[in-house]
Amino acid sequence: MTSTPYRPATAPLFTALDARRDGWSAQKLADKVRSGEIMRIAKGCYVGMTEFRALHPEQRHVLRVEATLPTFSFPVVASHYSALALHDIPIWGADLSRIHFARVDAGERYSRRGVAVHPSYGPRELVVIEGLRAVHPTIAVLGTAMVCGIESGVVAADGALASGLTTIDHLHEWLDRMAGFPKVSRAWRAVELAEPRTESPGESRTRLVLNSLDLGPVRPQVEIYDESGAFVGRVDFLLPRHRLIVEFDGLMKYGPDDAREAIIAEKVREDQLRALGYGVARVVWRDLGVAGRIEAKVRRARLGR
Repeated sequence: MTSTPYRPATAPLFTALDARRDGWSAQKLADKVRSGEIMRIAKGCYVGMTEFRALHPEQRHVLRVEATLPTFSFPVVASHYSALALHDIPIWGADLSRIHFARVDAGERYSRRGVAVHPSYGPRELVVIEGLRAVHPTIAVLGTAMVCGIESGVVAADGALASGLTTIDHLHEWLDRMAGFPKVSRAWRAVELAEPRTESPGESRTRLVLNSLDLGPVRPQVEIYDESGAFVGRVDFLLPRHRLIVEFDGLMKYGPDDAREAIIAEKVREDQLRALGYGVARVVWRDLGVAGRIEAKVRRARLGR
């Protein structure tokens, strides 16, 4: 099966054999590694340091997957969050210095420094992405939840569902097959909490915090209209029991050239929402890393309405 989700462009890899064909001696290759001009990314595989540093962490991870795949003496495919990176599904809370693969044969679990190899999931759910083999997005999402935790699993599940790369039914089908897997309860919980209408990892994480506050239903992506029926805006989250709106870092959706106009537009919209009797709390990335900060913002929004 061939899968065609977008895979970020990466820096060009080259092997020691490629270097020799270009006239580099073993000493010259070693000297360039020592000087920091190039780096050895996997056994016998290299990349320019400048190009590598220009990549985002997920792109660097994809490059490591691509470089490491040929180093095995048995067939493997990218799995867990390494497969998420290939499928361009959001990753949160994963150790990107460690690469995950799954065996294609019936061999045992295997690990070495920076690499984990898991038992085969069977041949049915393997895909090829620009020549690189990976597990199906469904398996990647569930595996990520099992090794990284519920929050990471929810971020991945939301992203995969929103992009149409999996379905709730397919996730449940594979959860049934994975009965007895280590930490599969994490995957079950992640799927229970998944919401395909969520538009970013930040929104996924914000929603989890809001659900934990026991404030009643948290409805994502709700359209708000005024008394005349005129459209005011679509908000990230509505807590209807409290007429409370929570927005996650809305300005990130705008480019730097539009930032000033965006700030003004957001302020006008926020004033309109408050005039309709809604409290409004705005959450930004740094709030997600501080215990109690979102709860405090929500409380202030409720009291200040």
